[in-house]
Amino acid sequence: MAIKYTPEGTHAYWGRTEFSAIFDSLASDVDGQHRTTHFGDCATFAATCVVHDGDKLDFALAPQVSALLRGDSGARLGATAIARYDSGRSSAGVTLGCTAATASSASNPAGTLDFGAGYGFRLKPGGALGHLTAHANWLYEKSTGVEREISLFEGLEYQITEKVAVDFSGQHLSVWGGSRDHQIAVGLTVNTGRLHAERHGAAQAKLQ
Repeated sequence: MAIKYTPEGTHAYWGRTEFSAIFDSLASDVDGQHRTTHFGDCATFAATCVVHDGDKLDFALAPQVSALLRGDSGARLGATAIARYDSGRSSAGVTLGCTAATASSASNPAGTLDFGAGYGFRLKPGGALGHLTAHANWLYEKSTGVEREISLFEGLEYQITEKVAVDFSGQHLSVWGGSRDHQIAVGLTVNTGRLHAERHGAAQAKLQ
């Protein structure tokens, strides 16, 4: 689950920066014949600043901190650089991220470097197929003391309305290196629009 908010303003740090909180609300693991379901063990907070907003090419930098809620102590600190290029109905992007542990352990490596690339294509400029965007992603990840892992993702997003979209994707984790796993994920994105304050005797917030 992710909650994101971009305040209105004229500065890079207040107007072109998206603040986000991301966490796993539930996690389910299978160990042999037994399945264990519990609350997520990590919450990540990030501030994604658009340092260049071009007609087609954008650059952003996202410092982040992840708090470990269960199983490990400490936190992970780092940042991700993002580049995106849009052309017509196509969109391509790359990411480069690095994080470090404040207290490393067997399950919380001292350092992690990841590199990702993705491509999306809206099927038609309009009509029914114009609501569909196919996408594919590739992710390389290398952590201290662990073999490098490469994962693949592909899916299809359906833009139901201007503010609501649903995404169906296949996730192939650690296809090369690590413990291989295949998952199906369904995502829902809701844009609440702009948040305003009005006065009618007392201040009240309204979503529109």
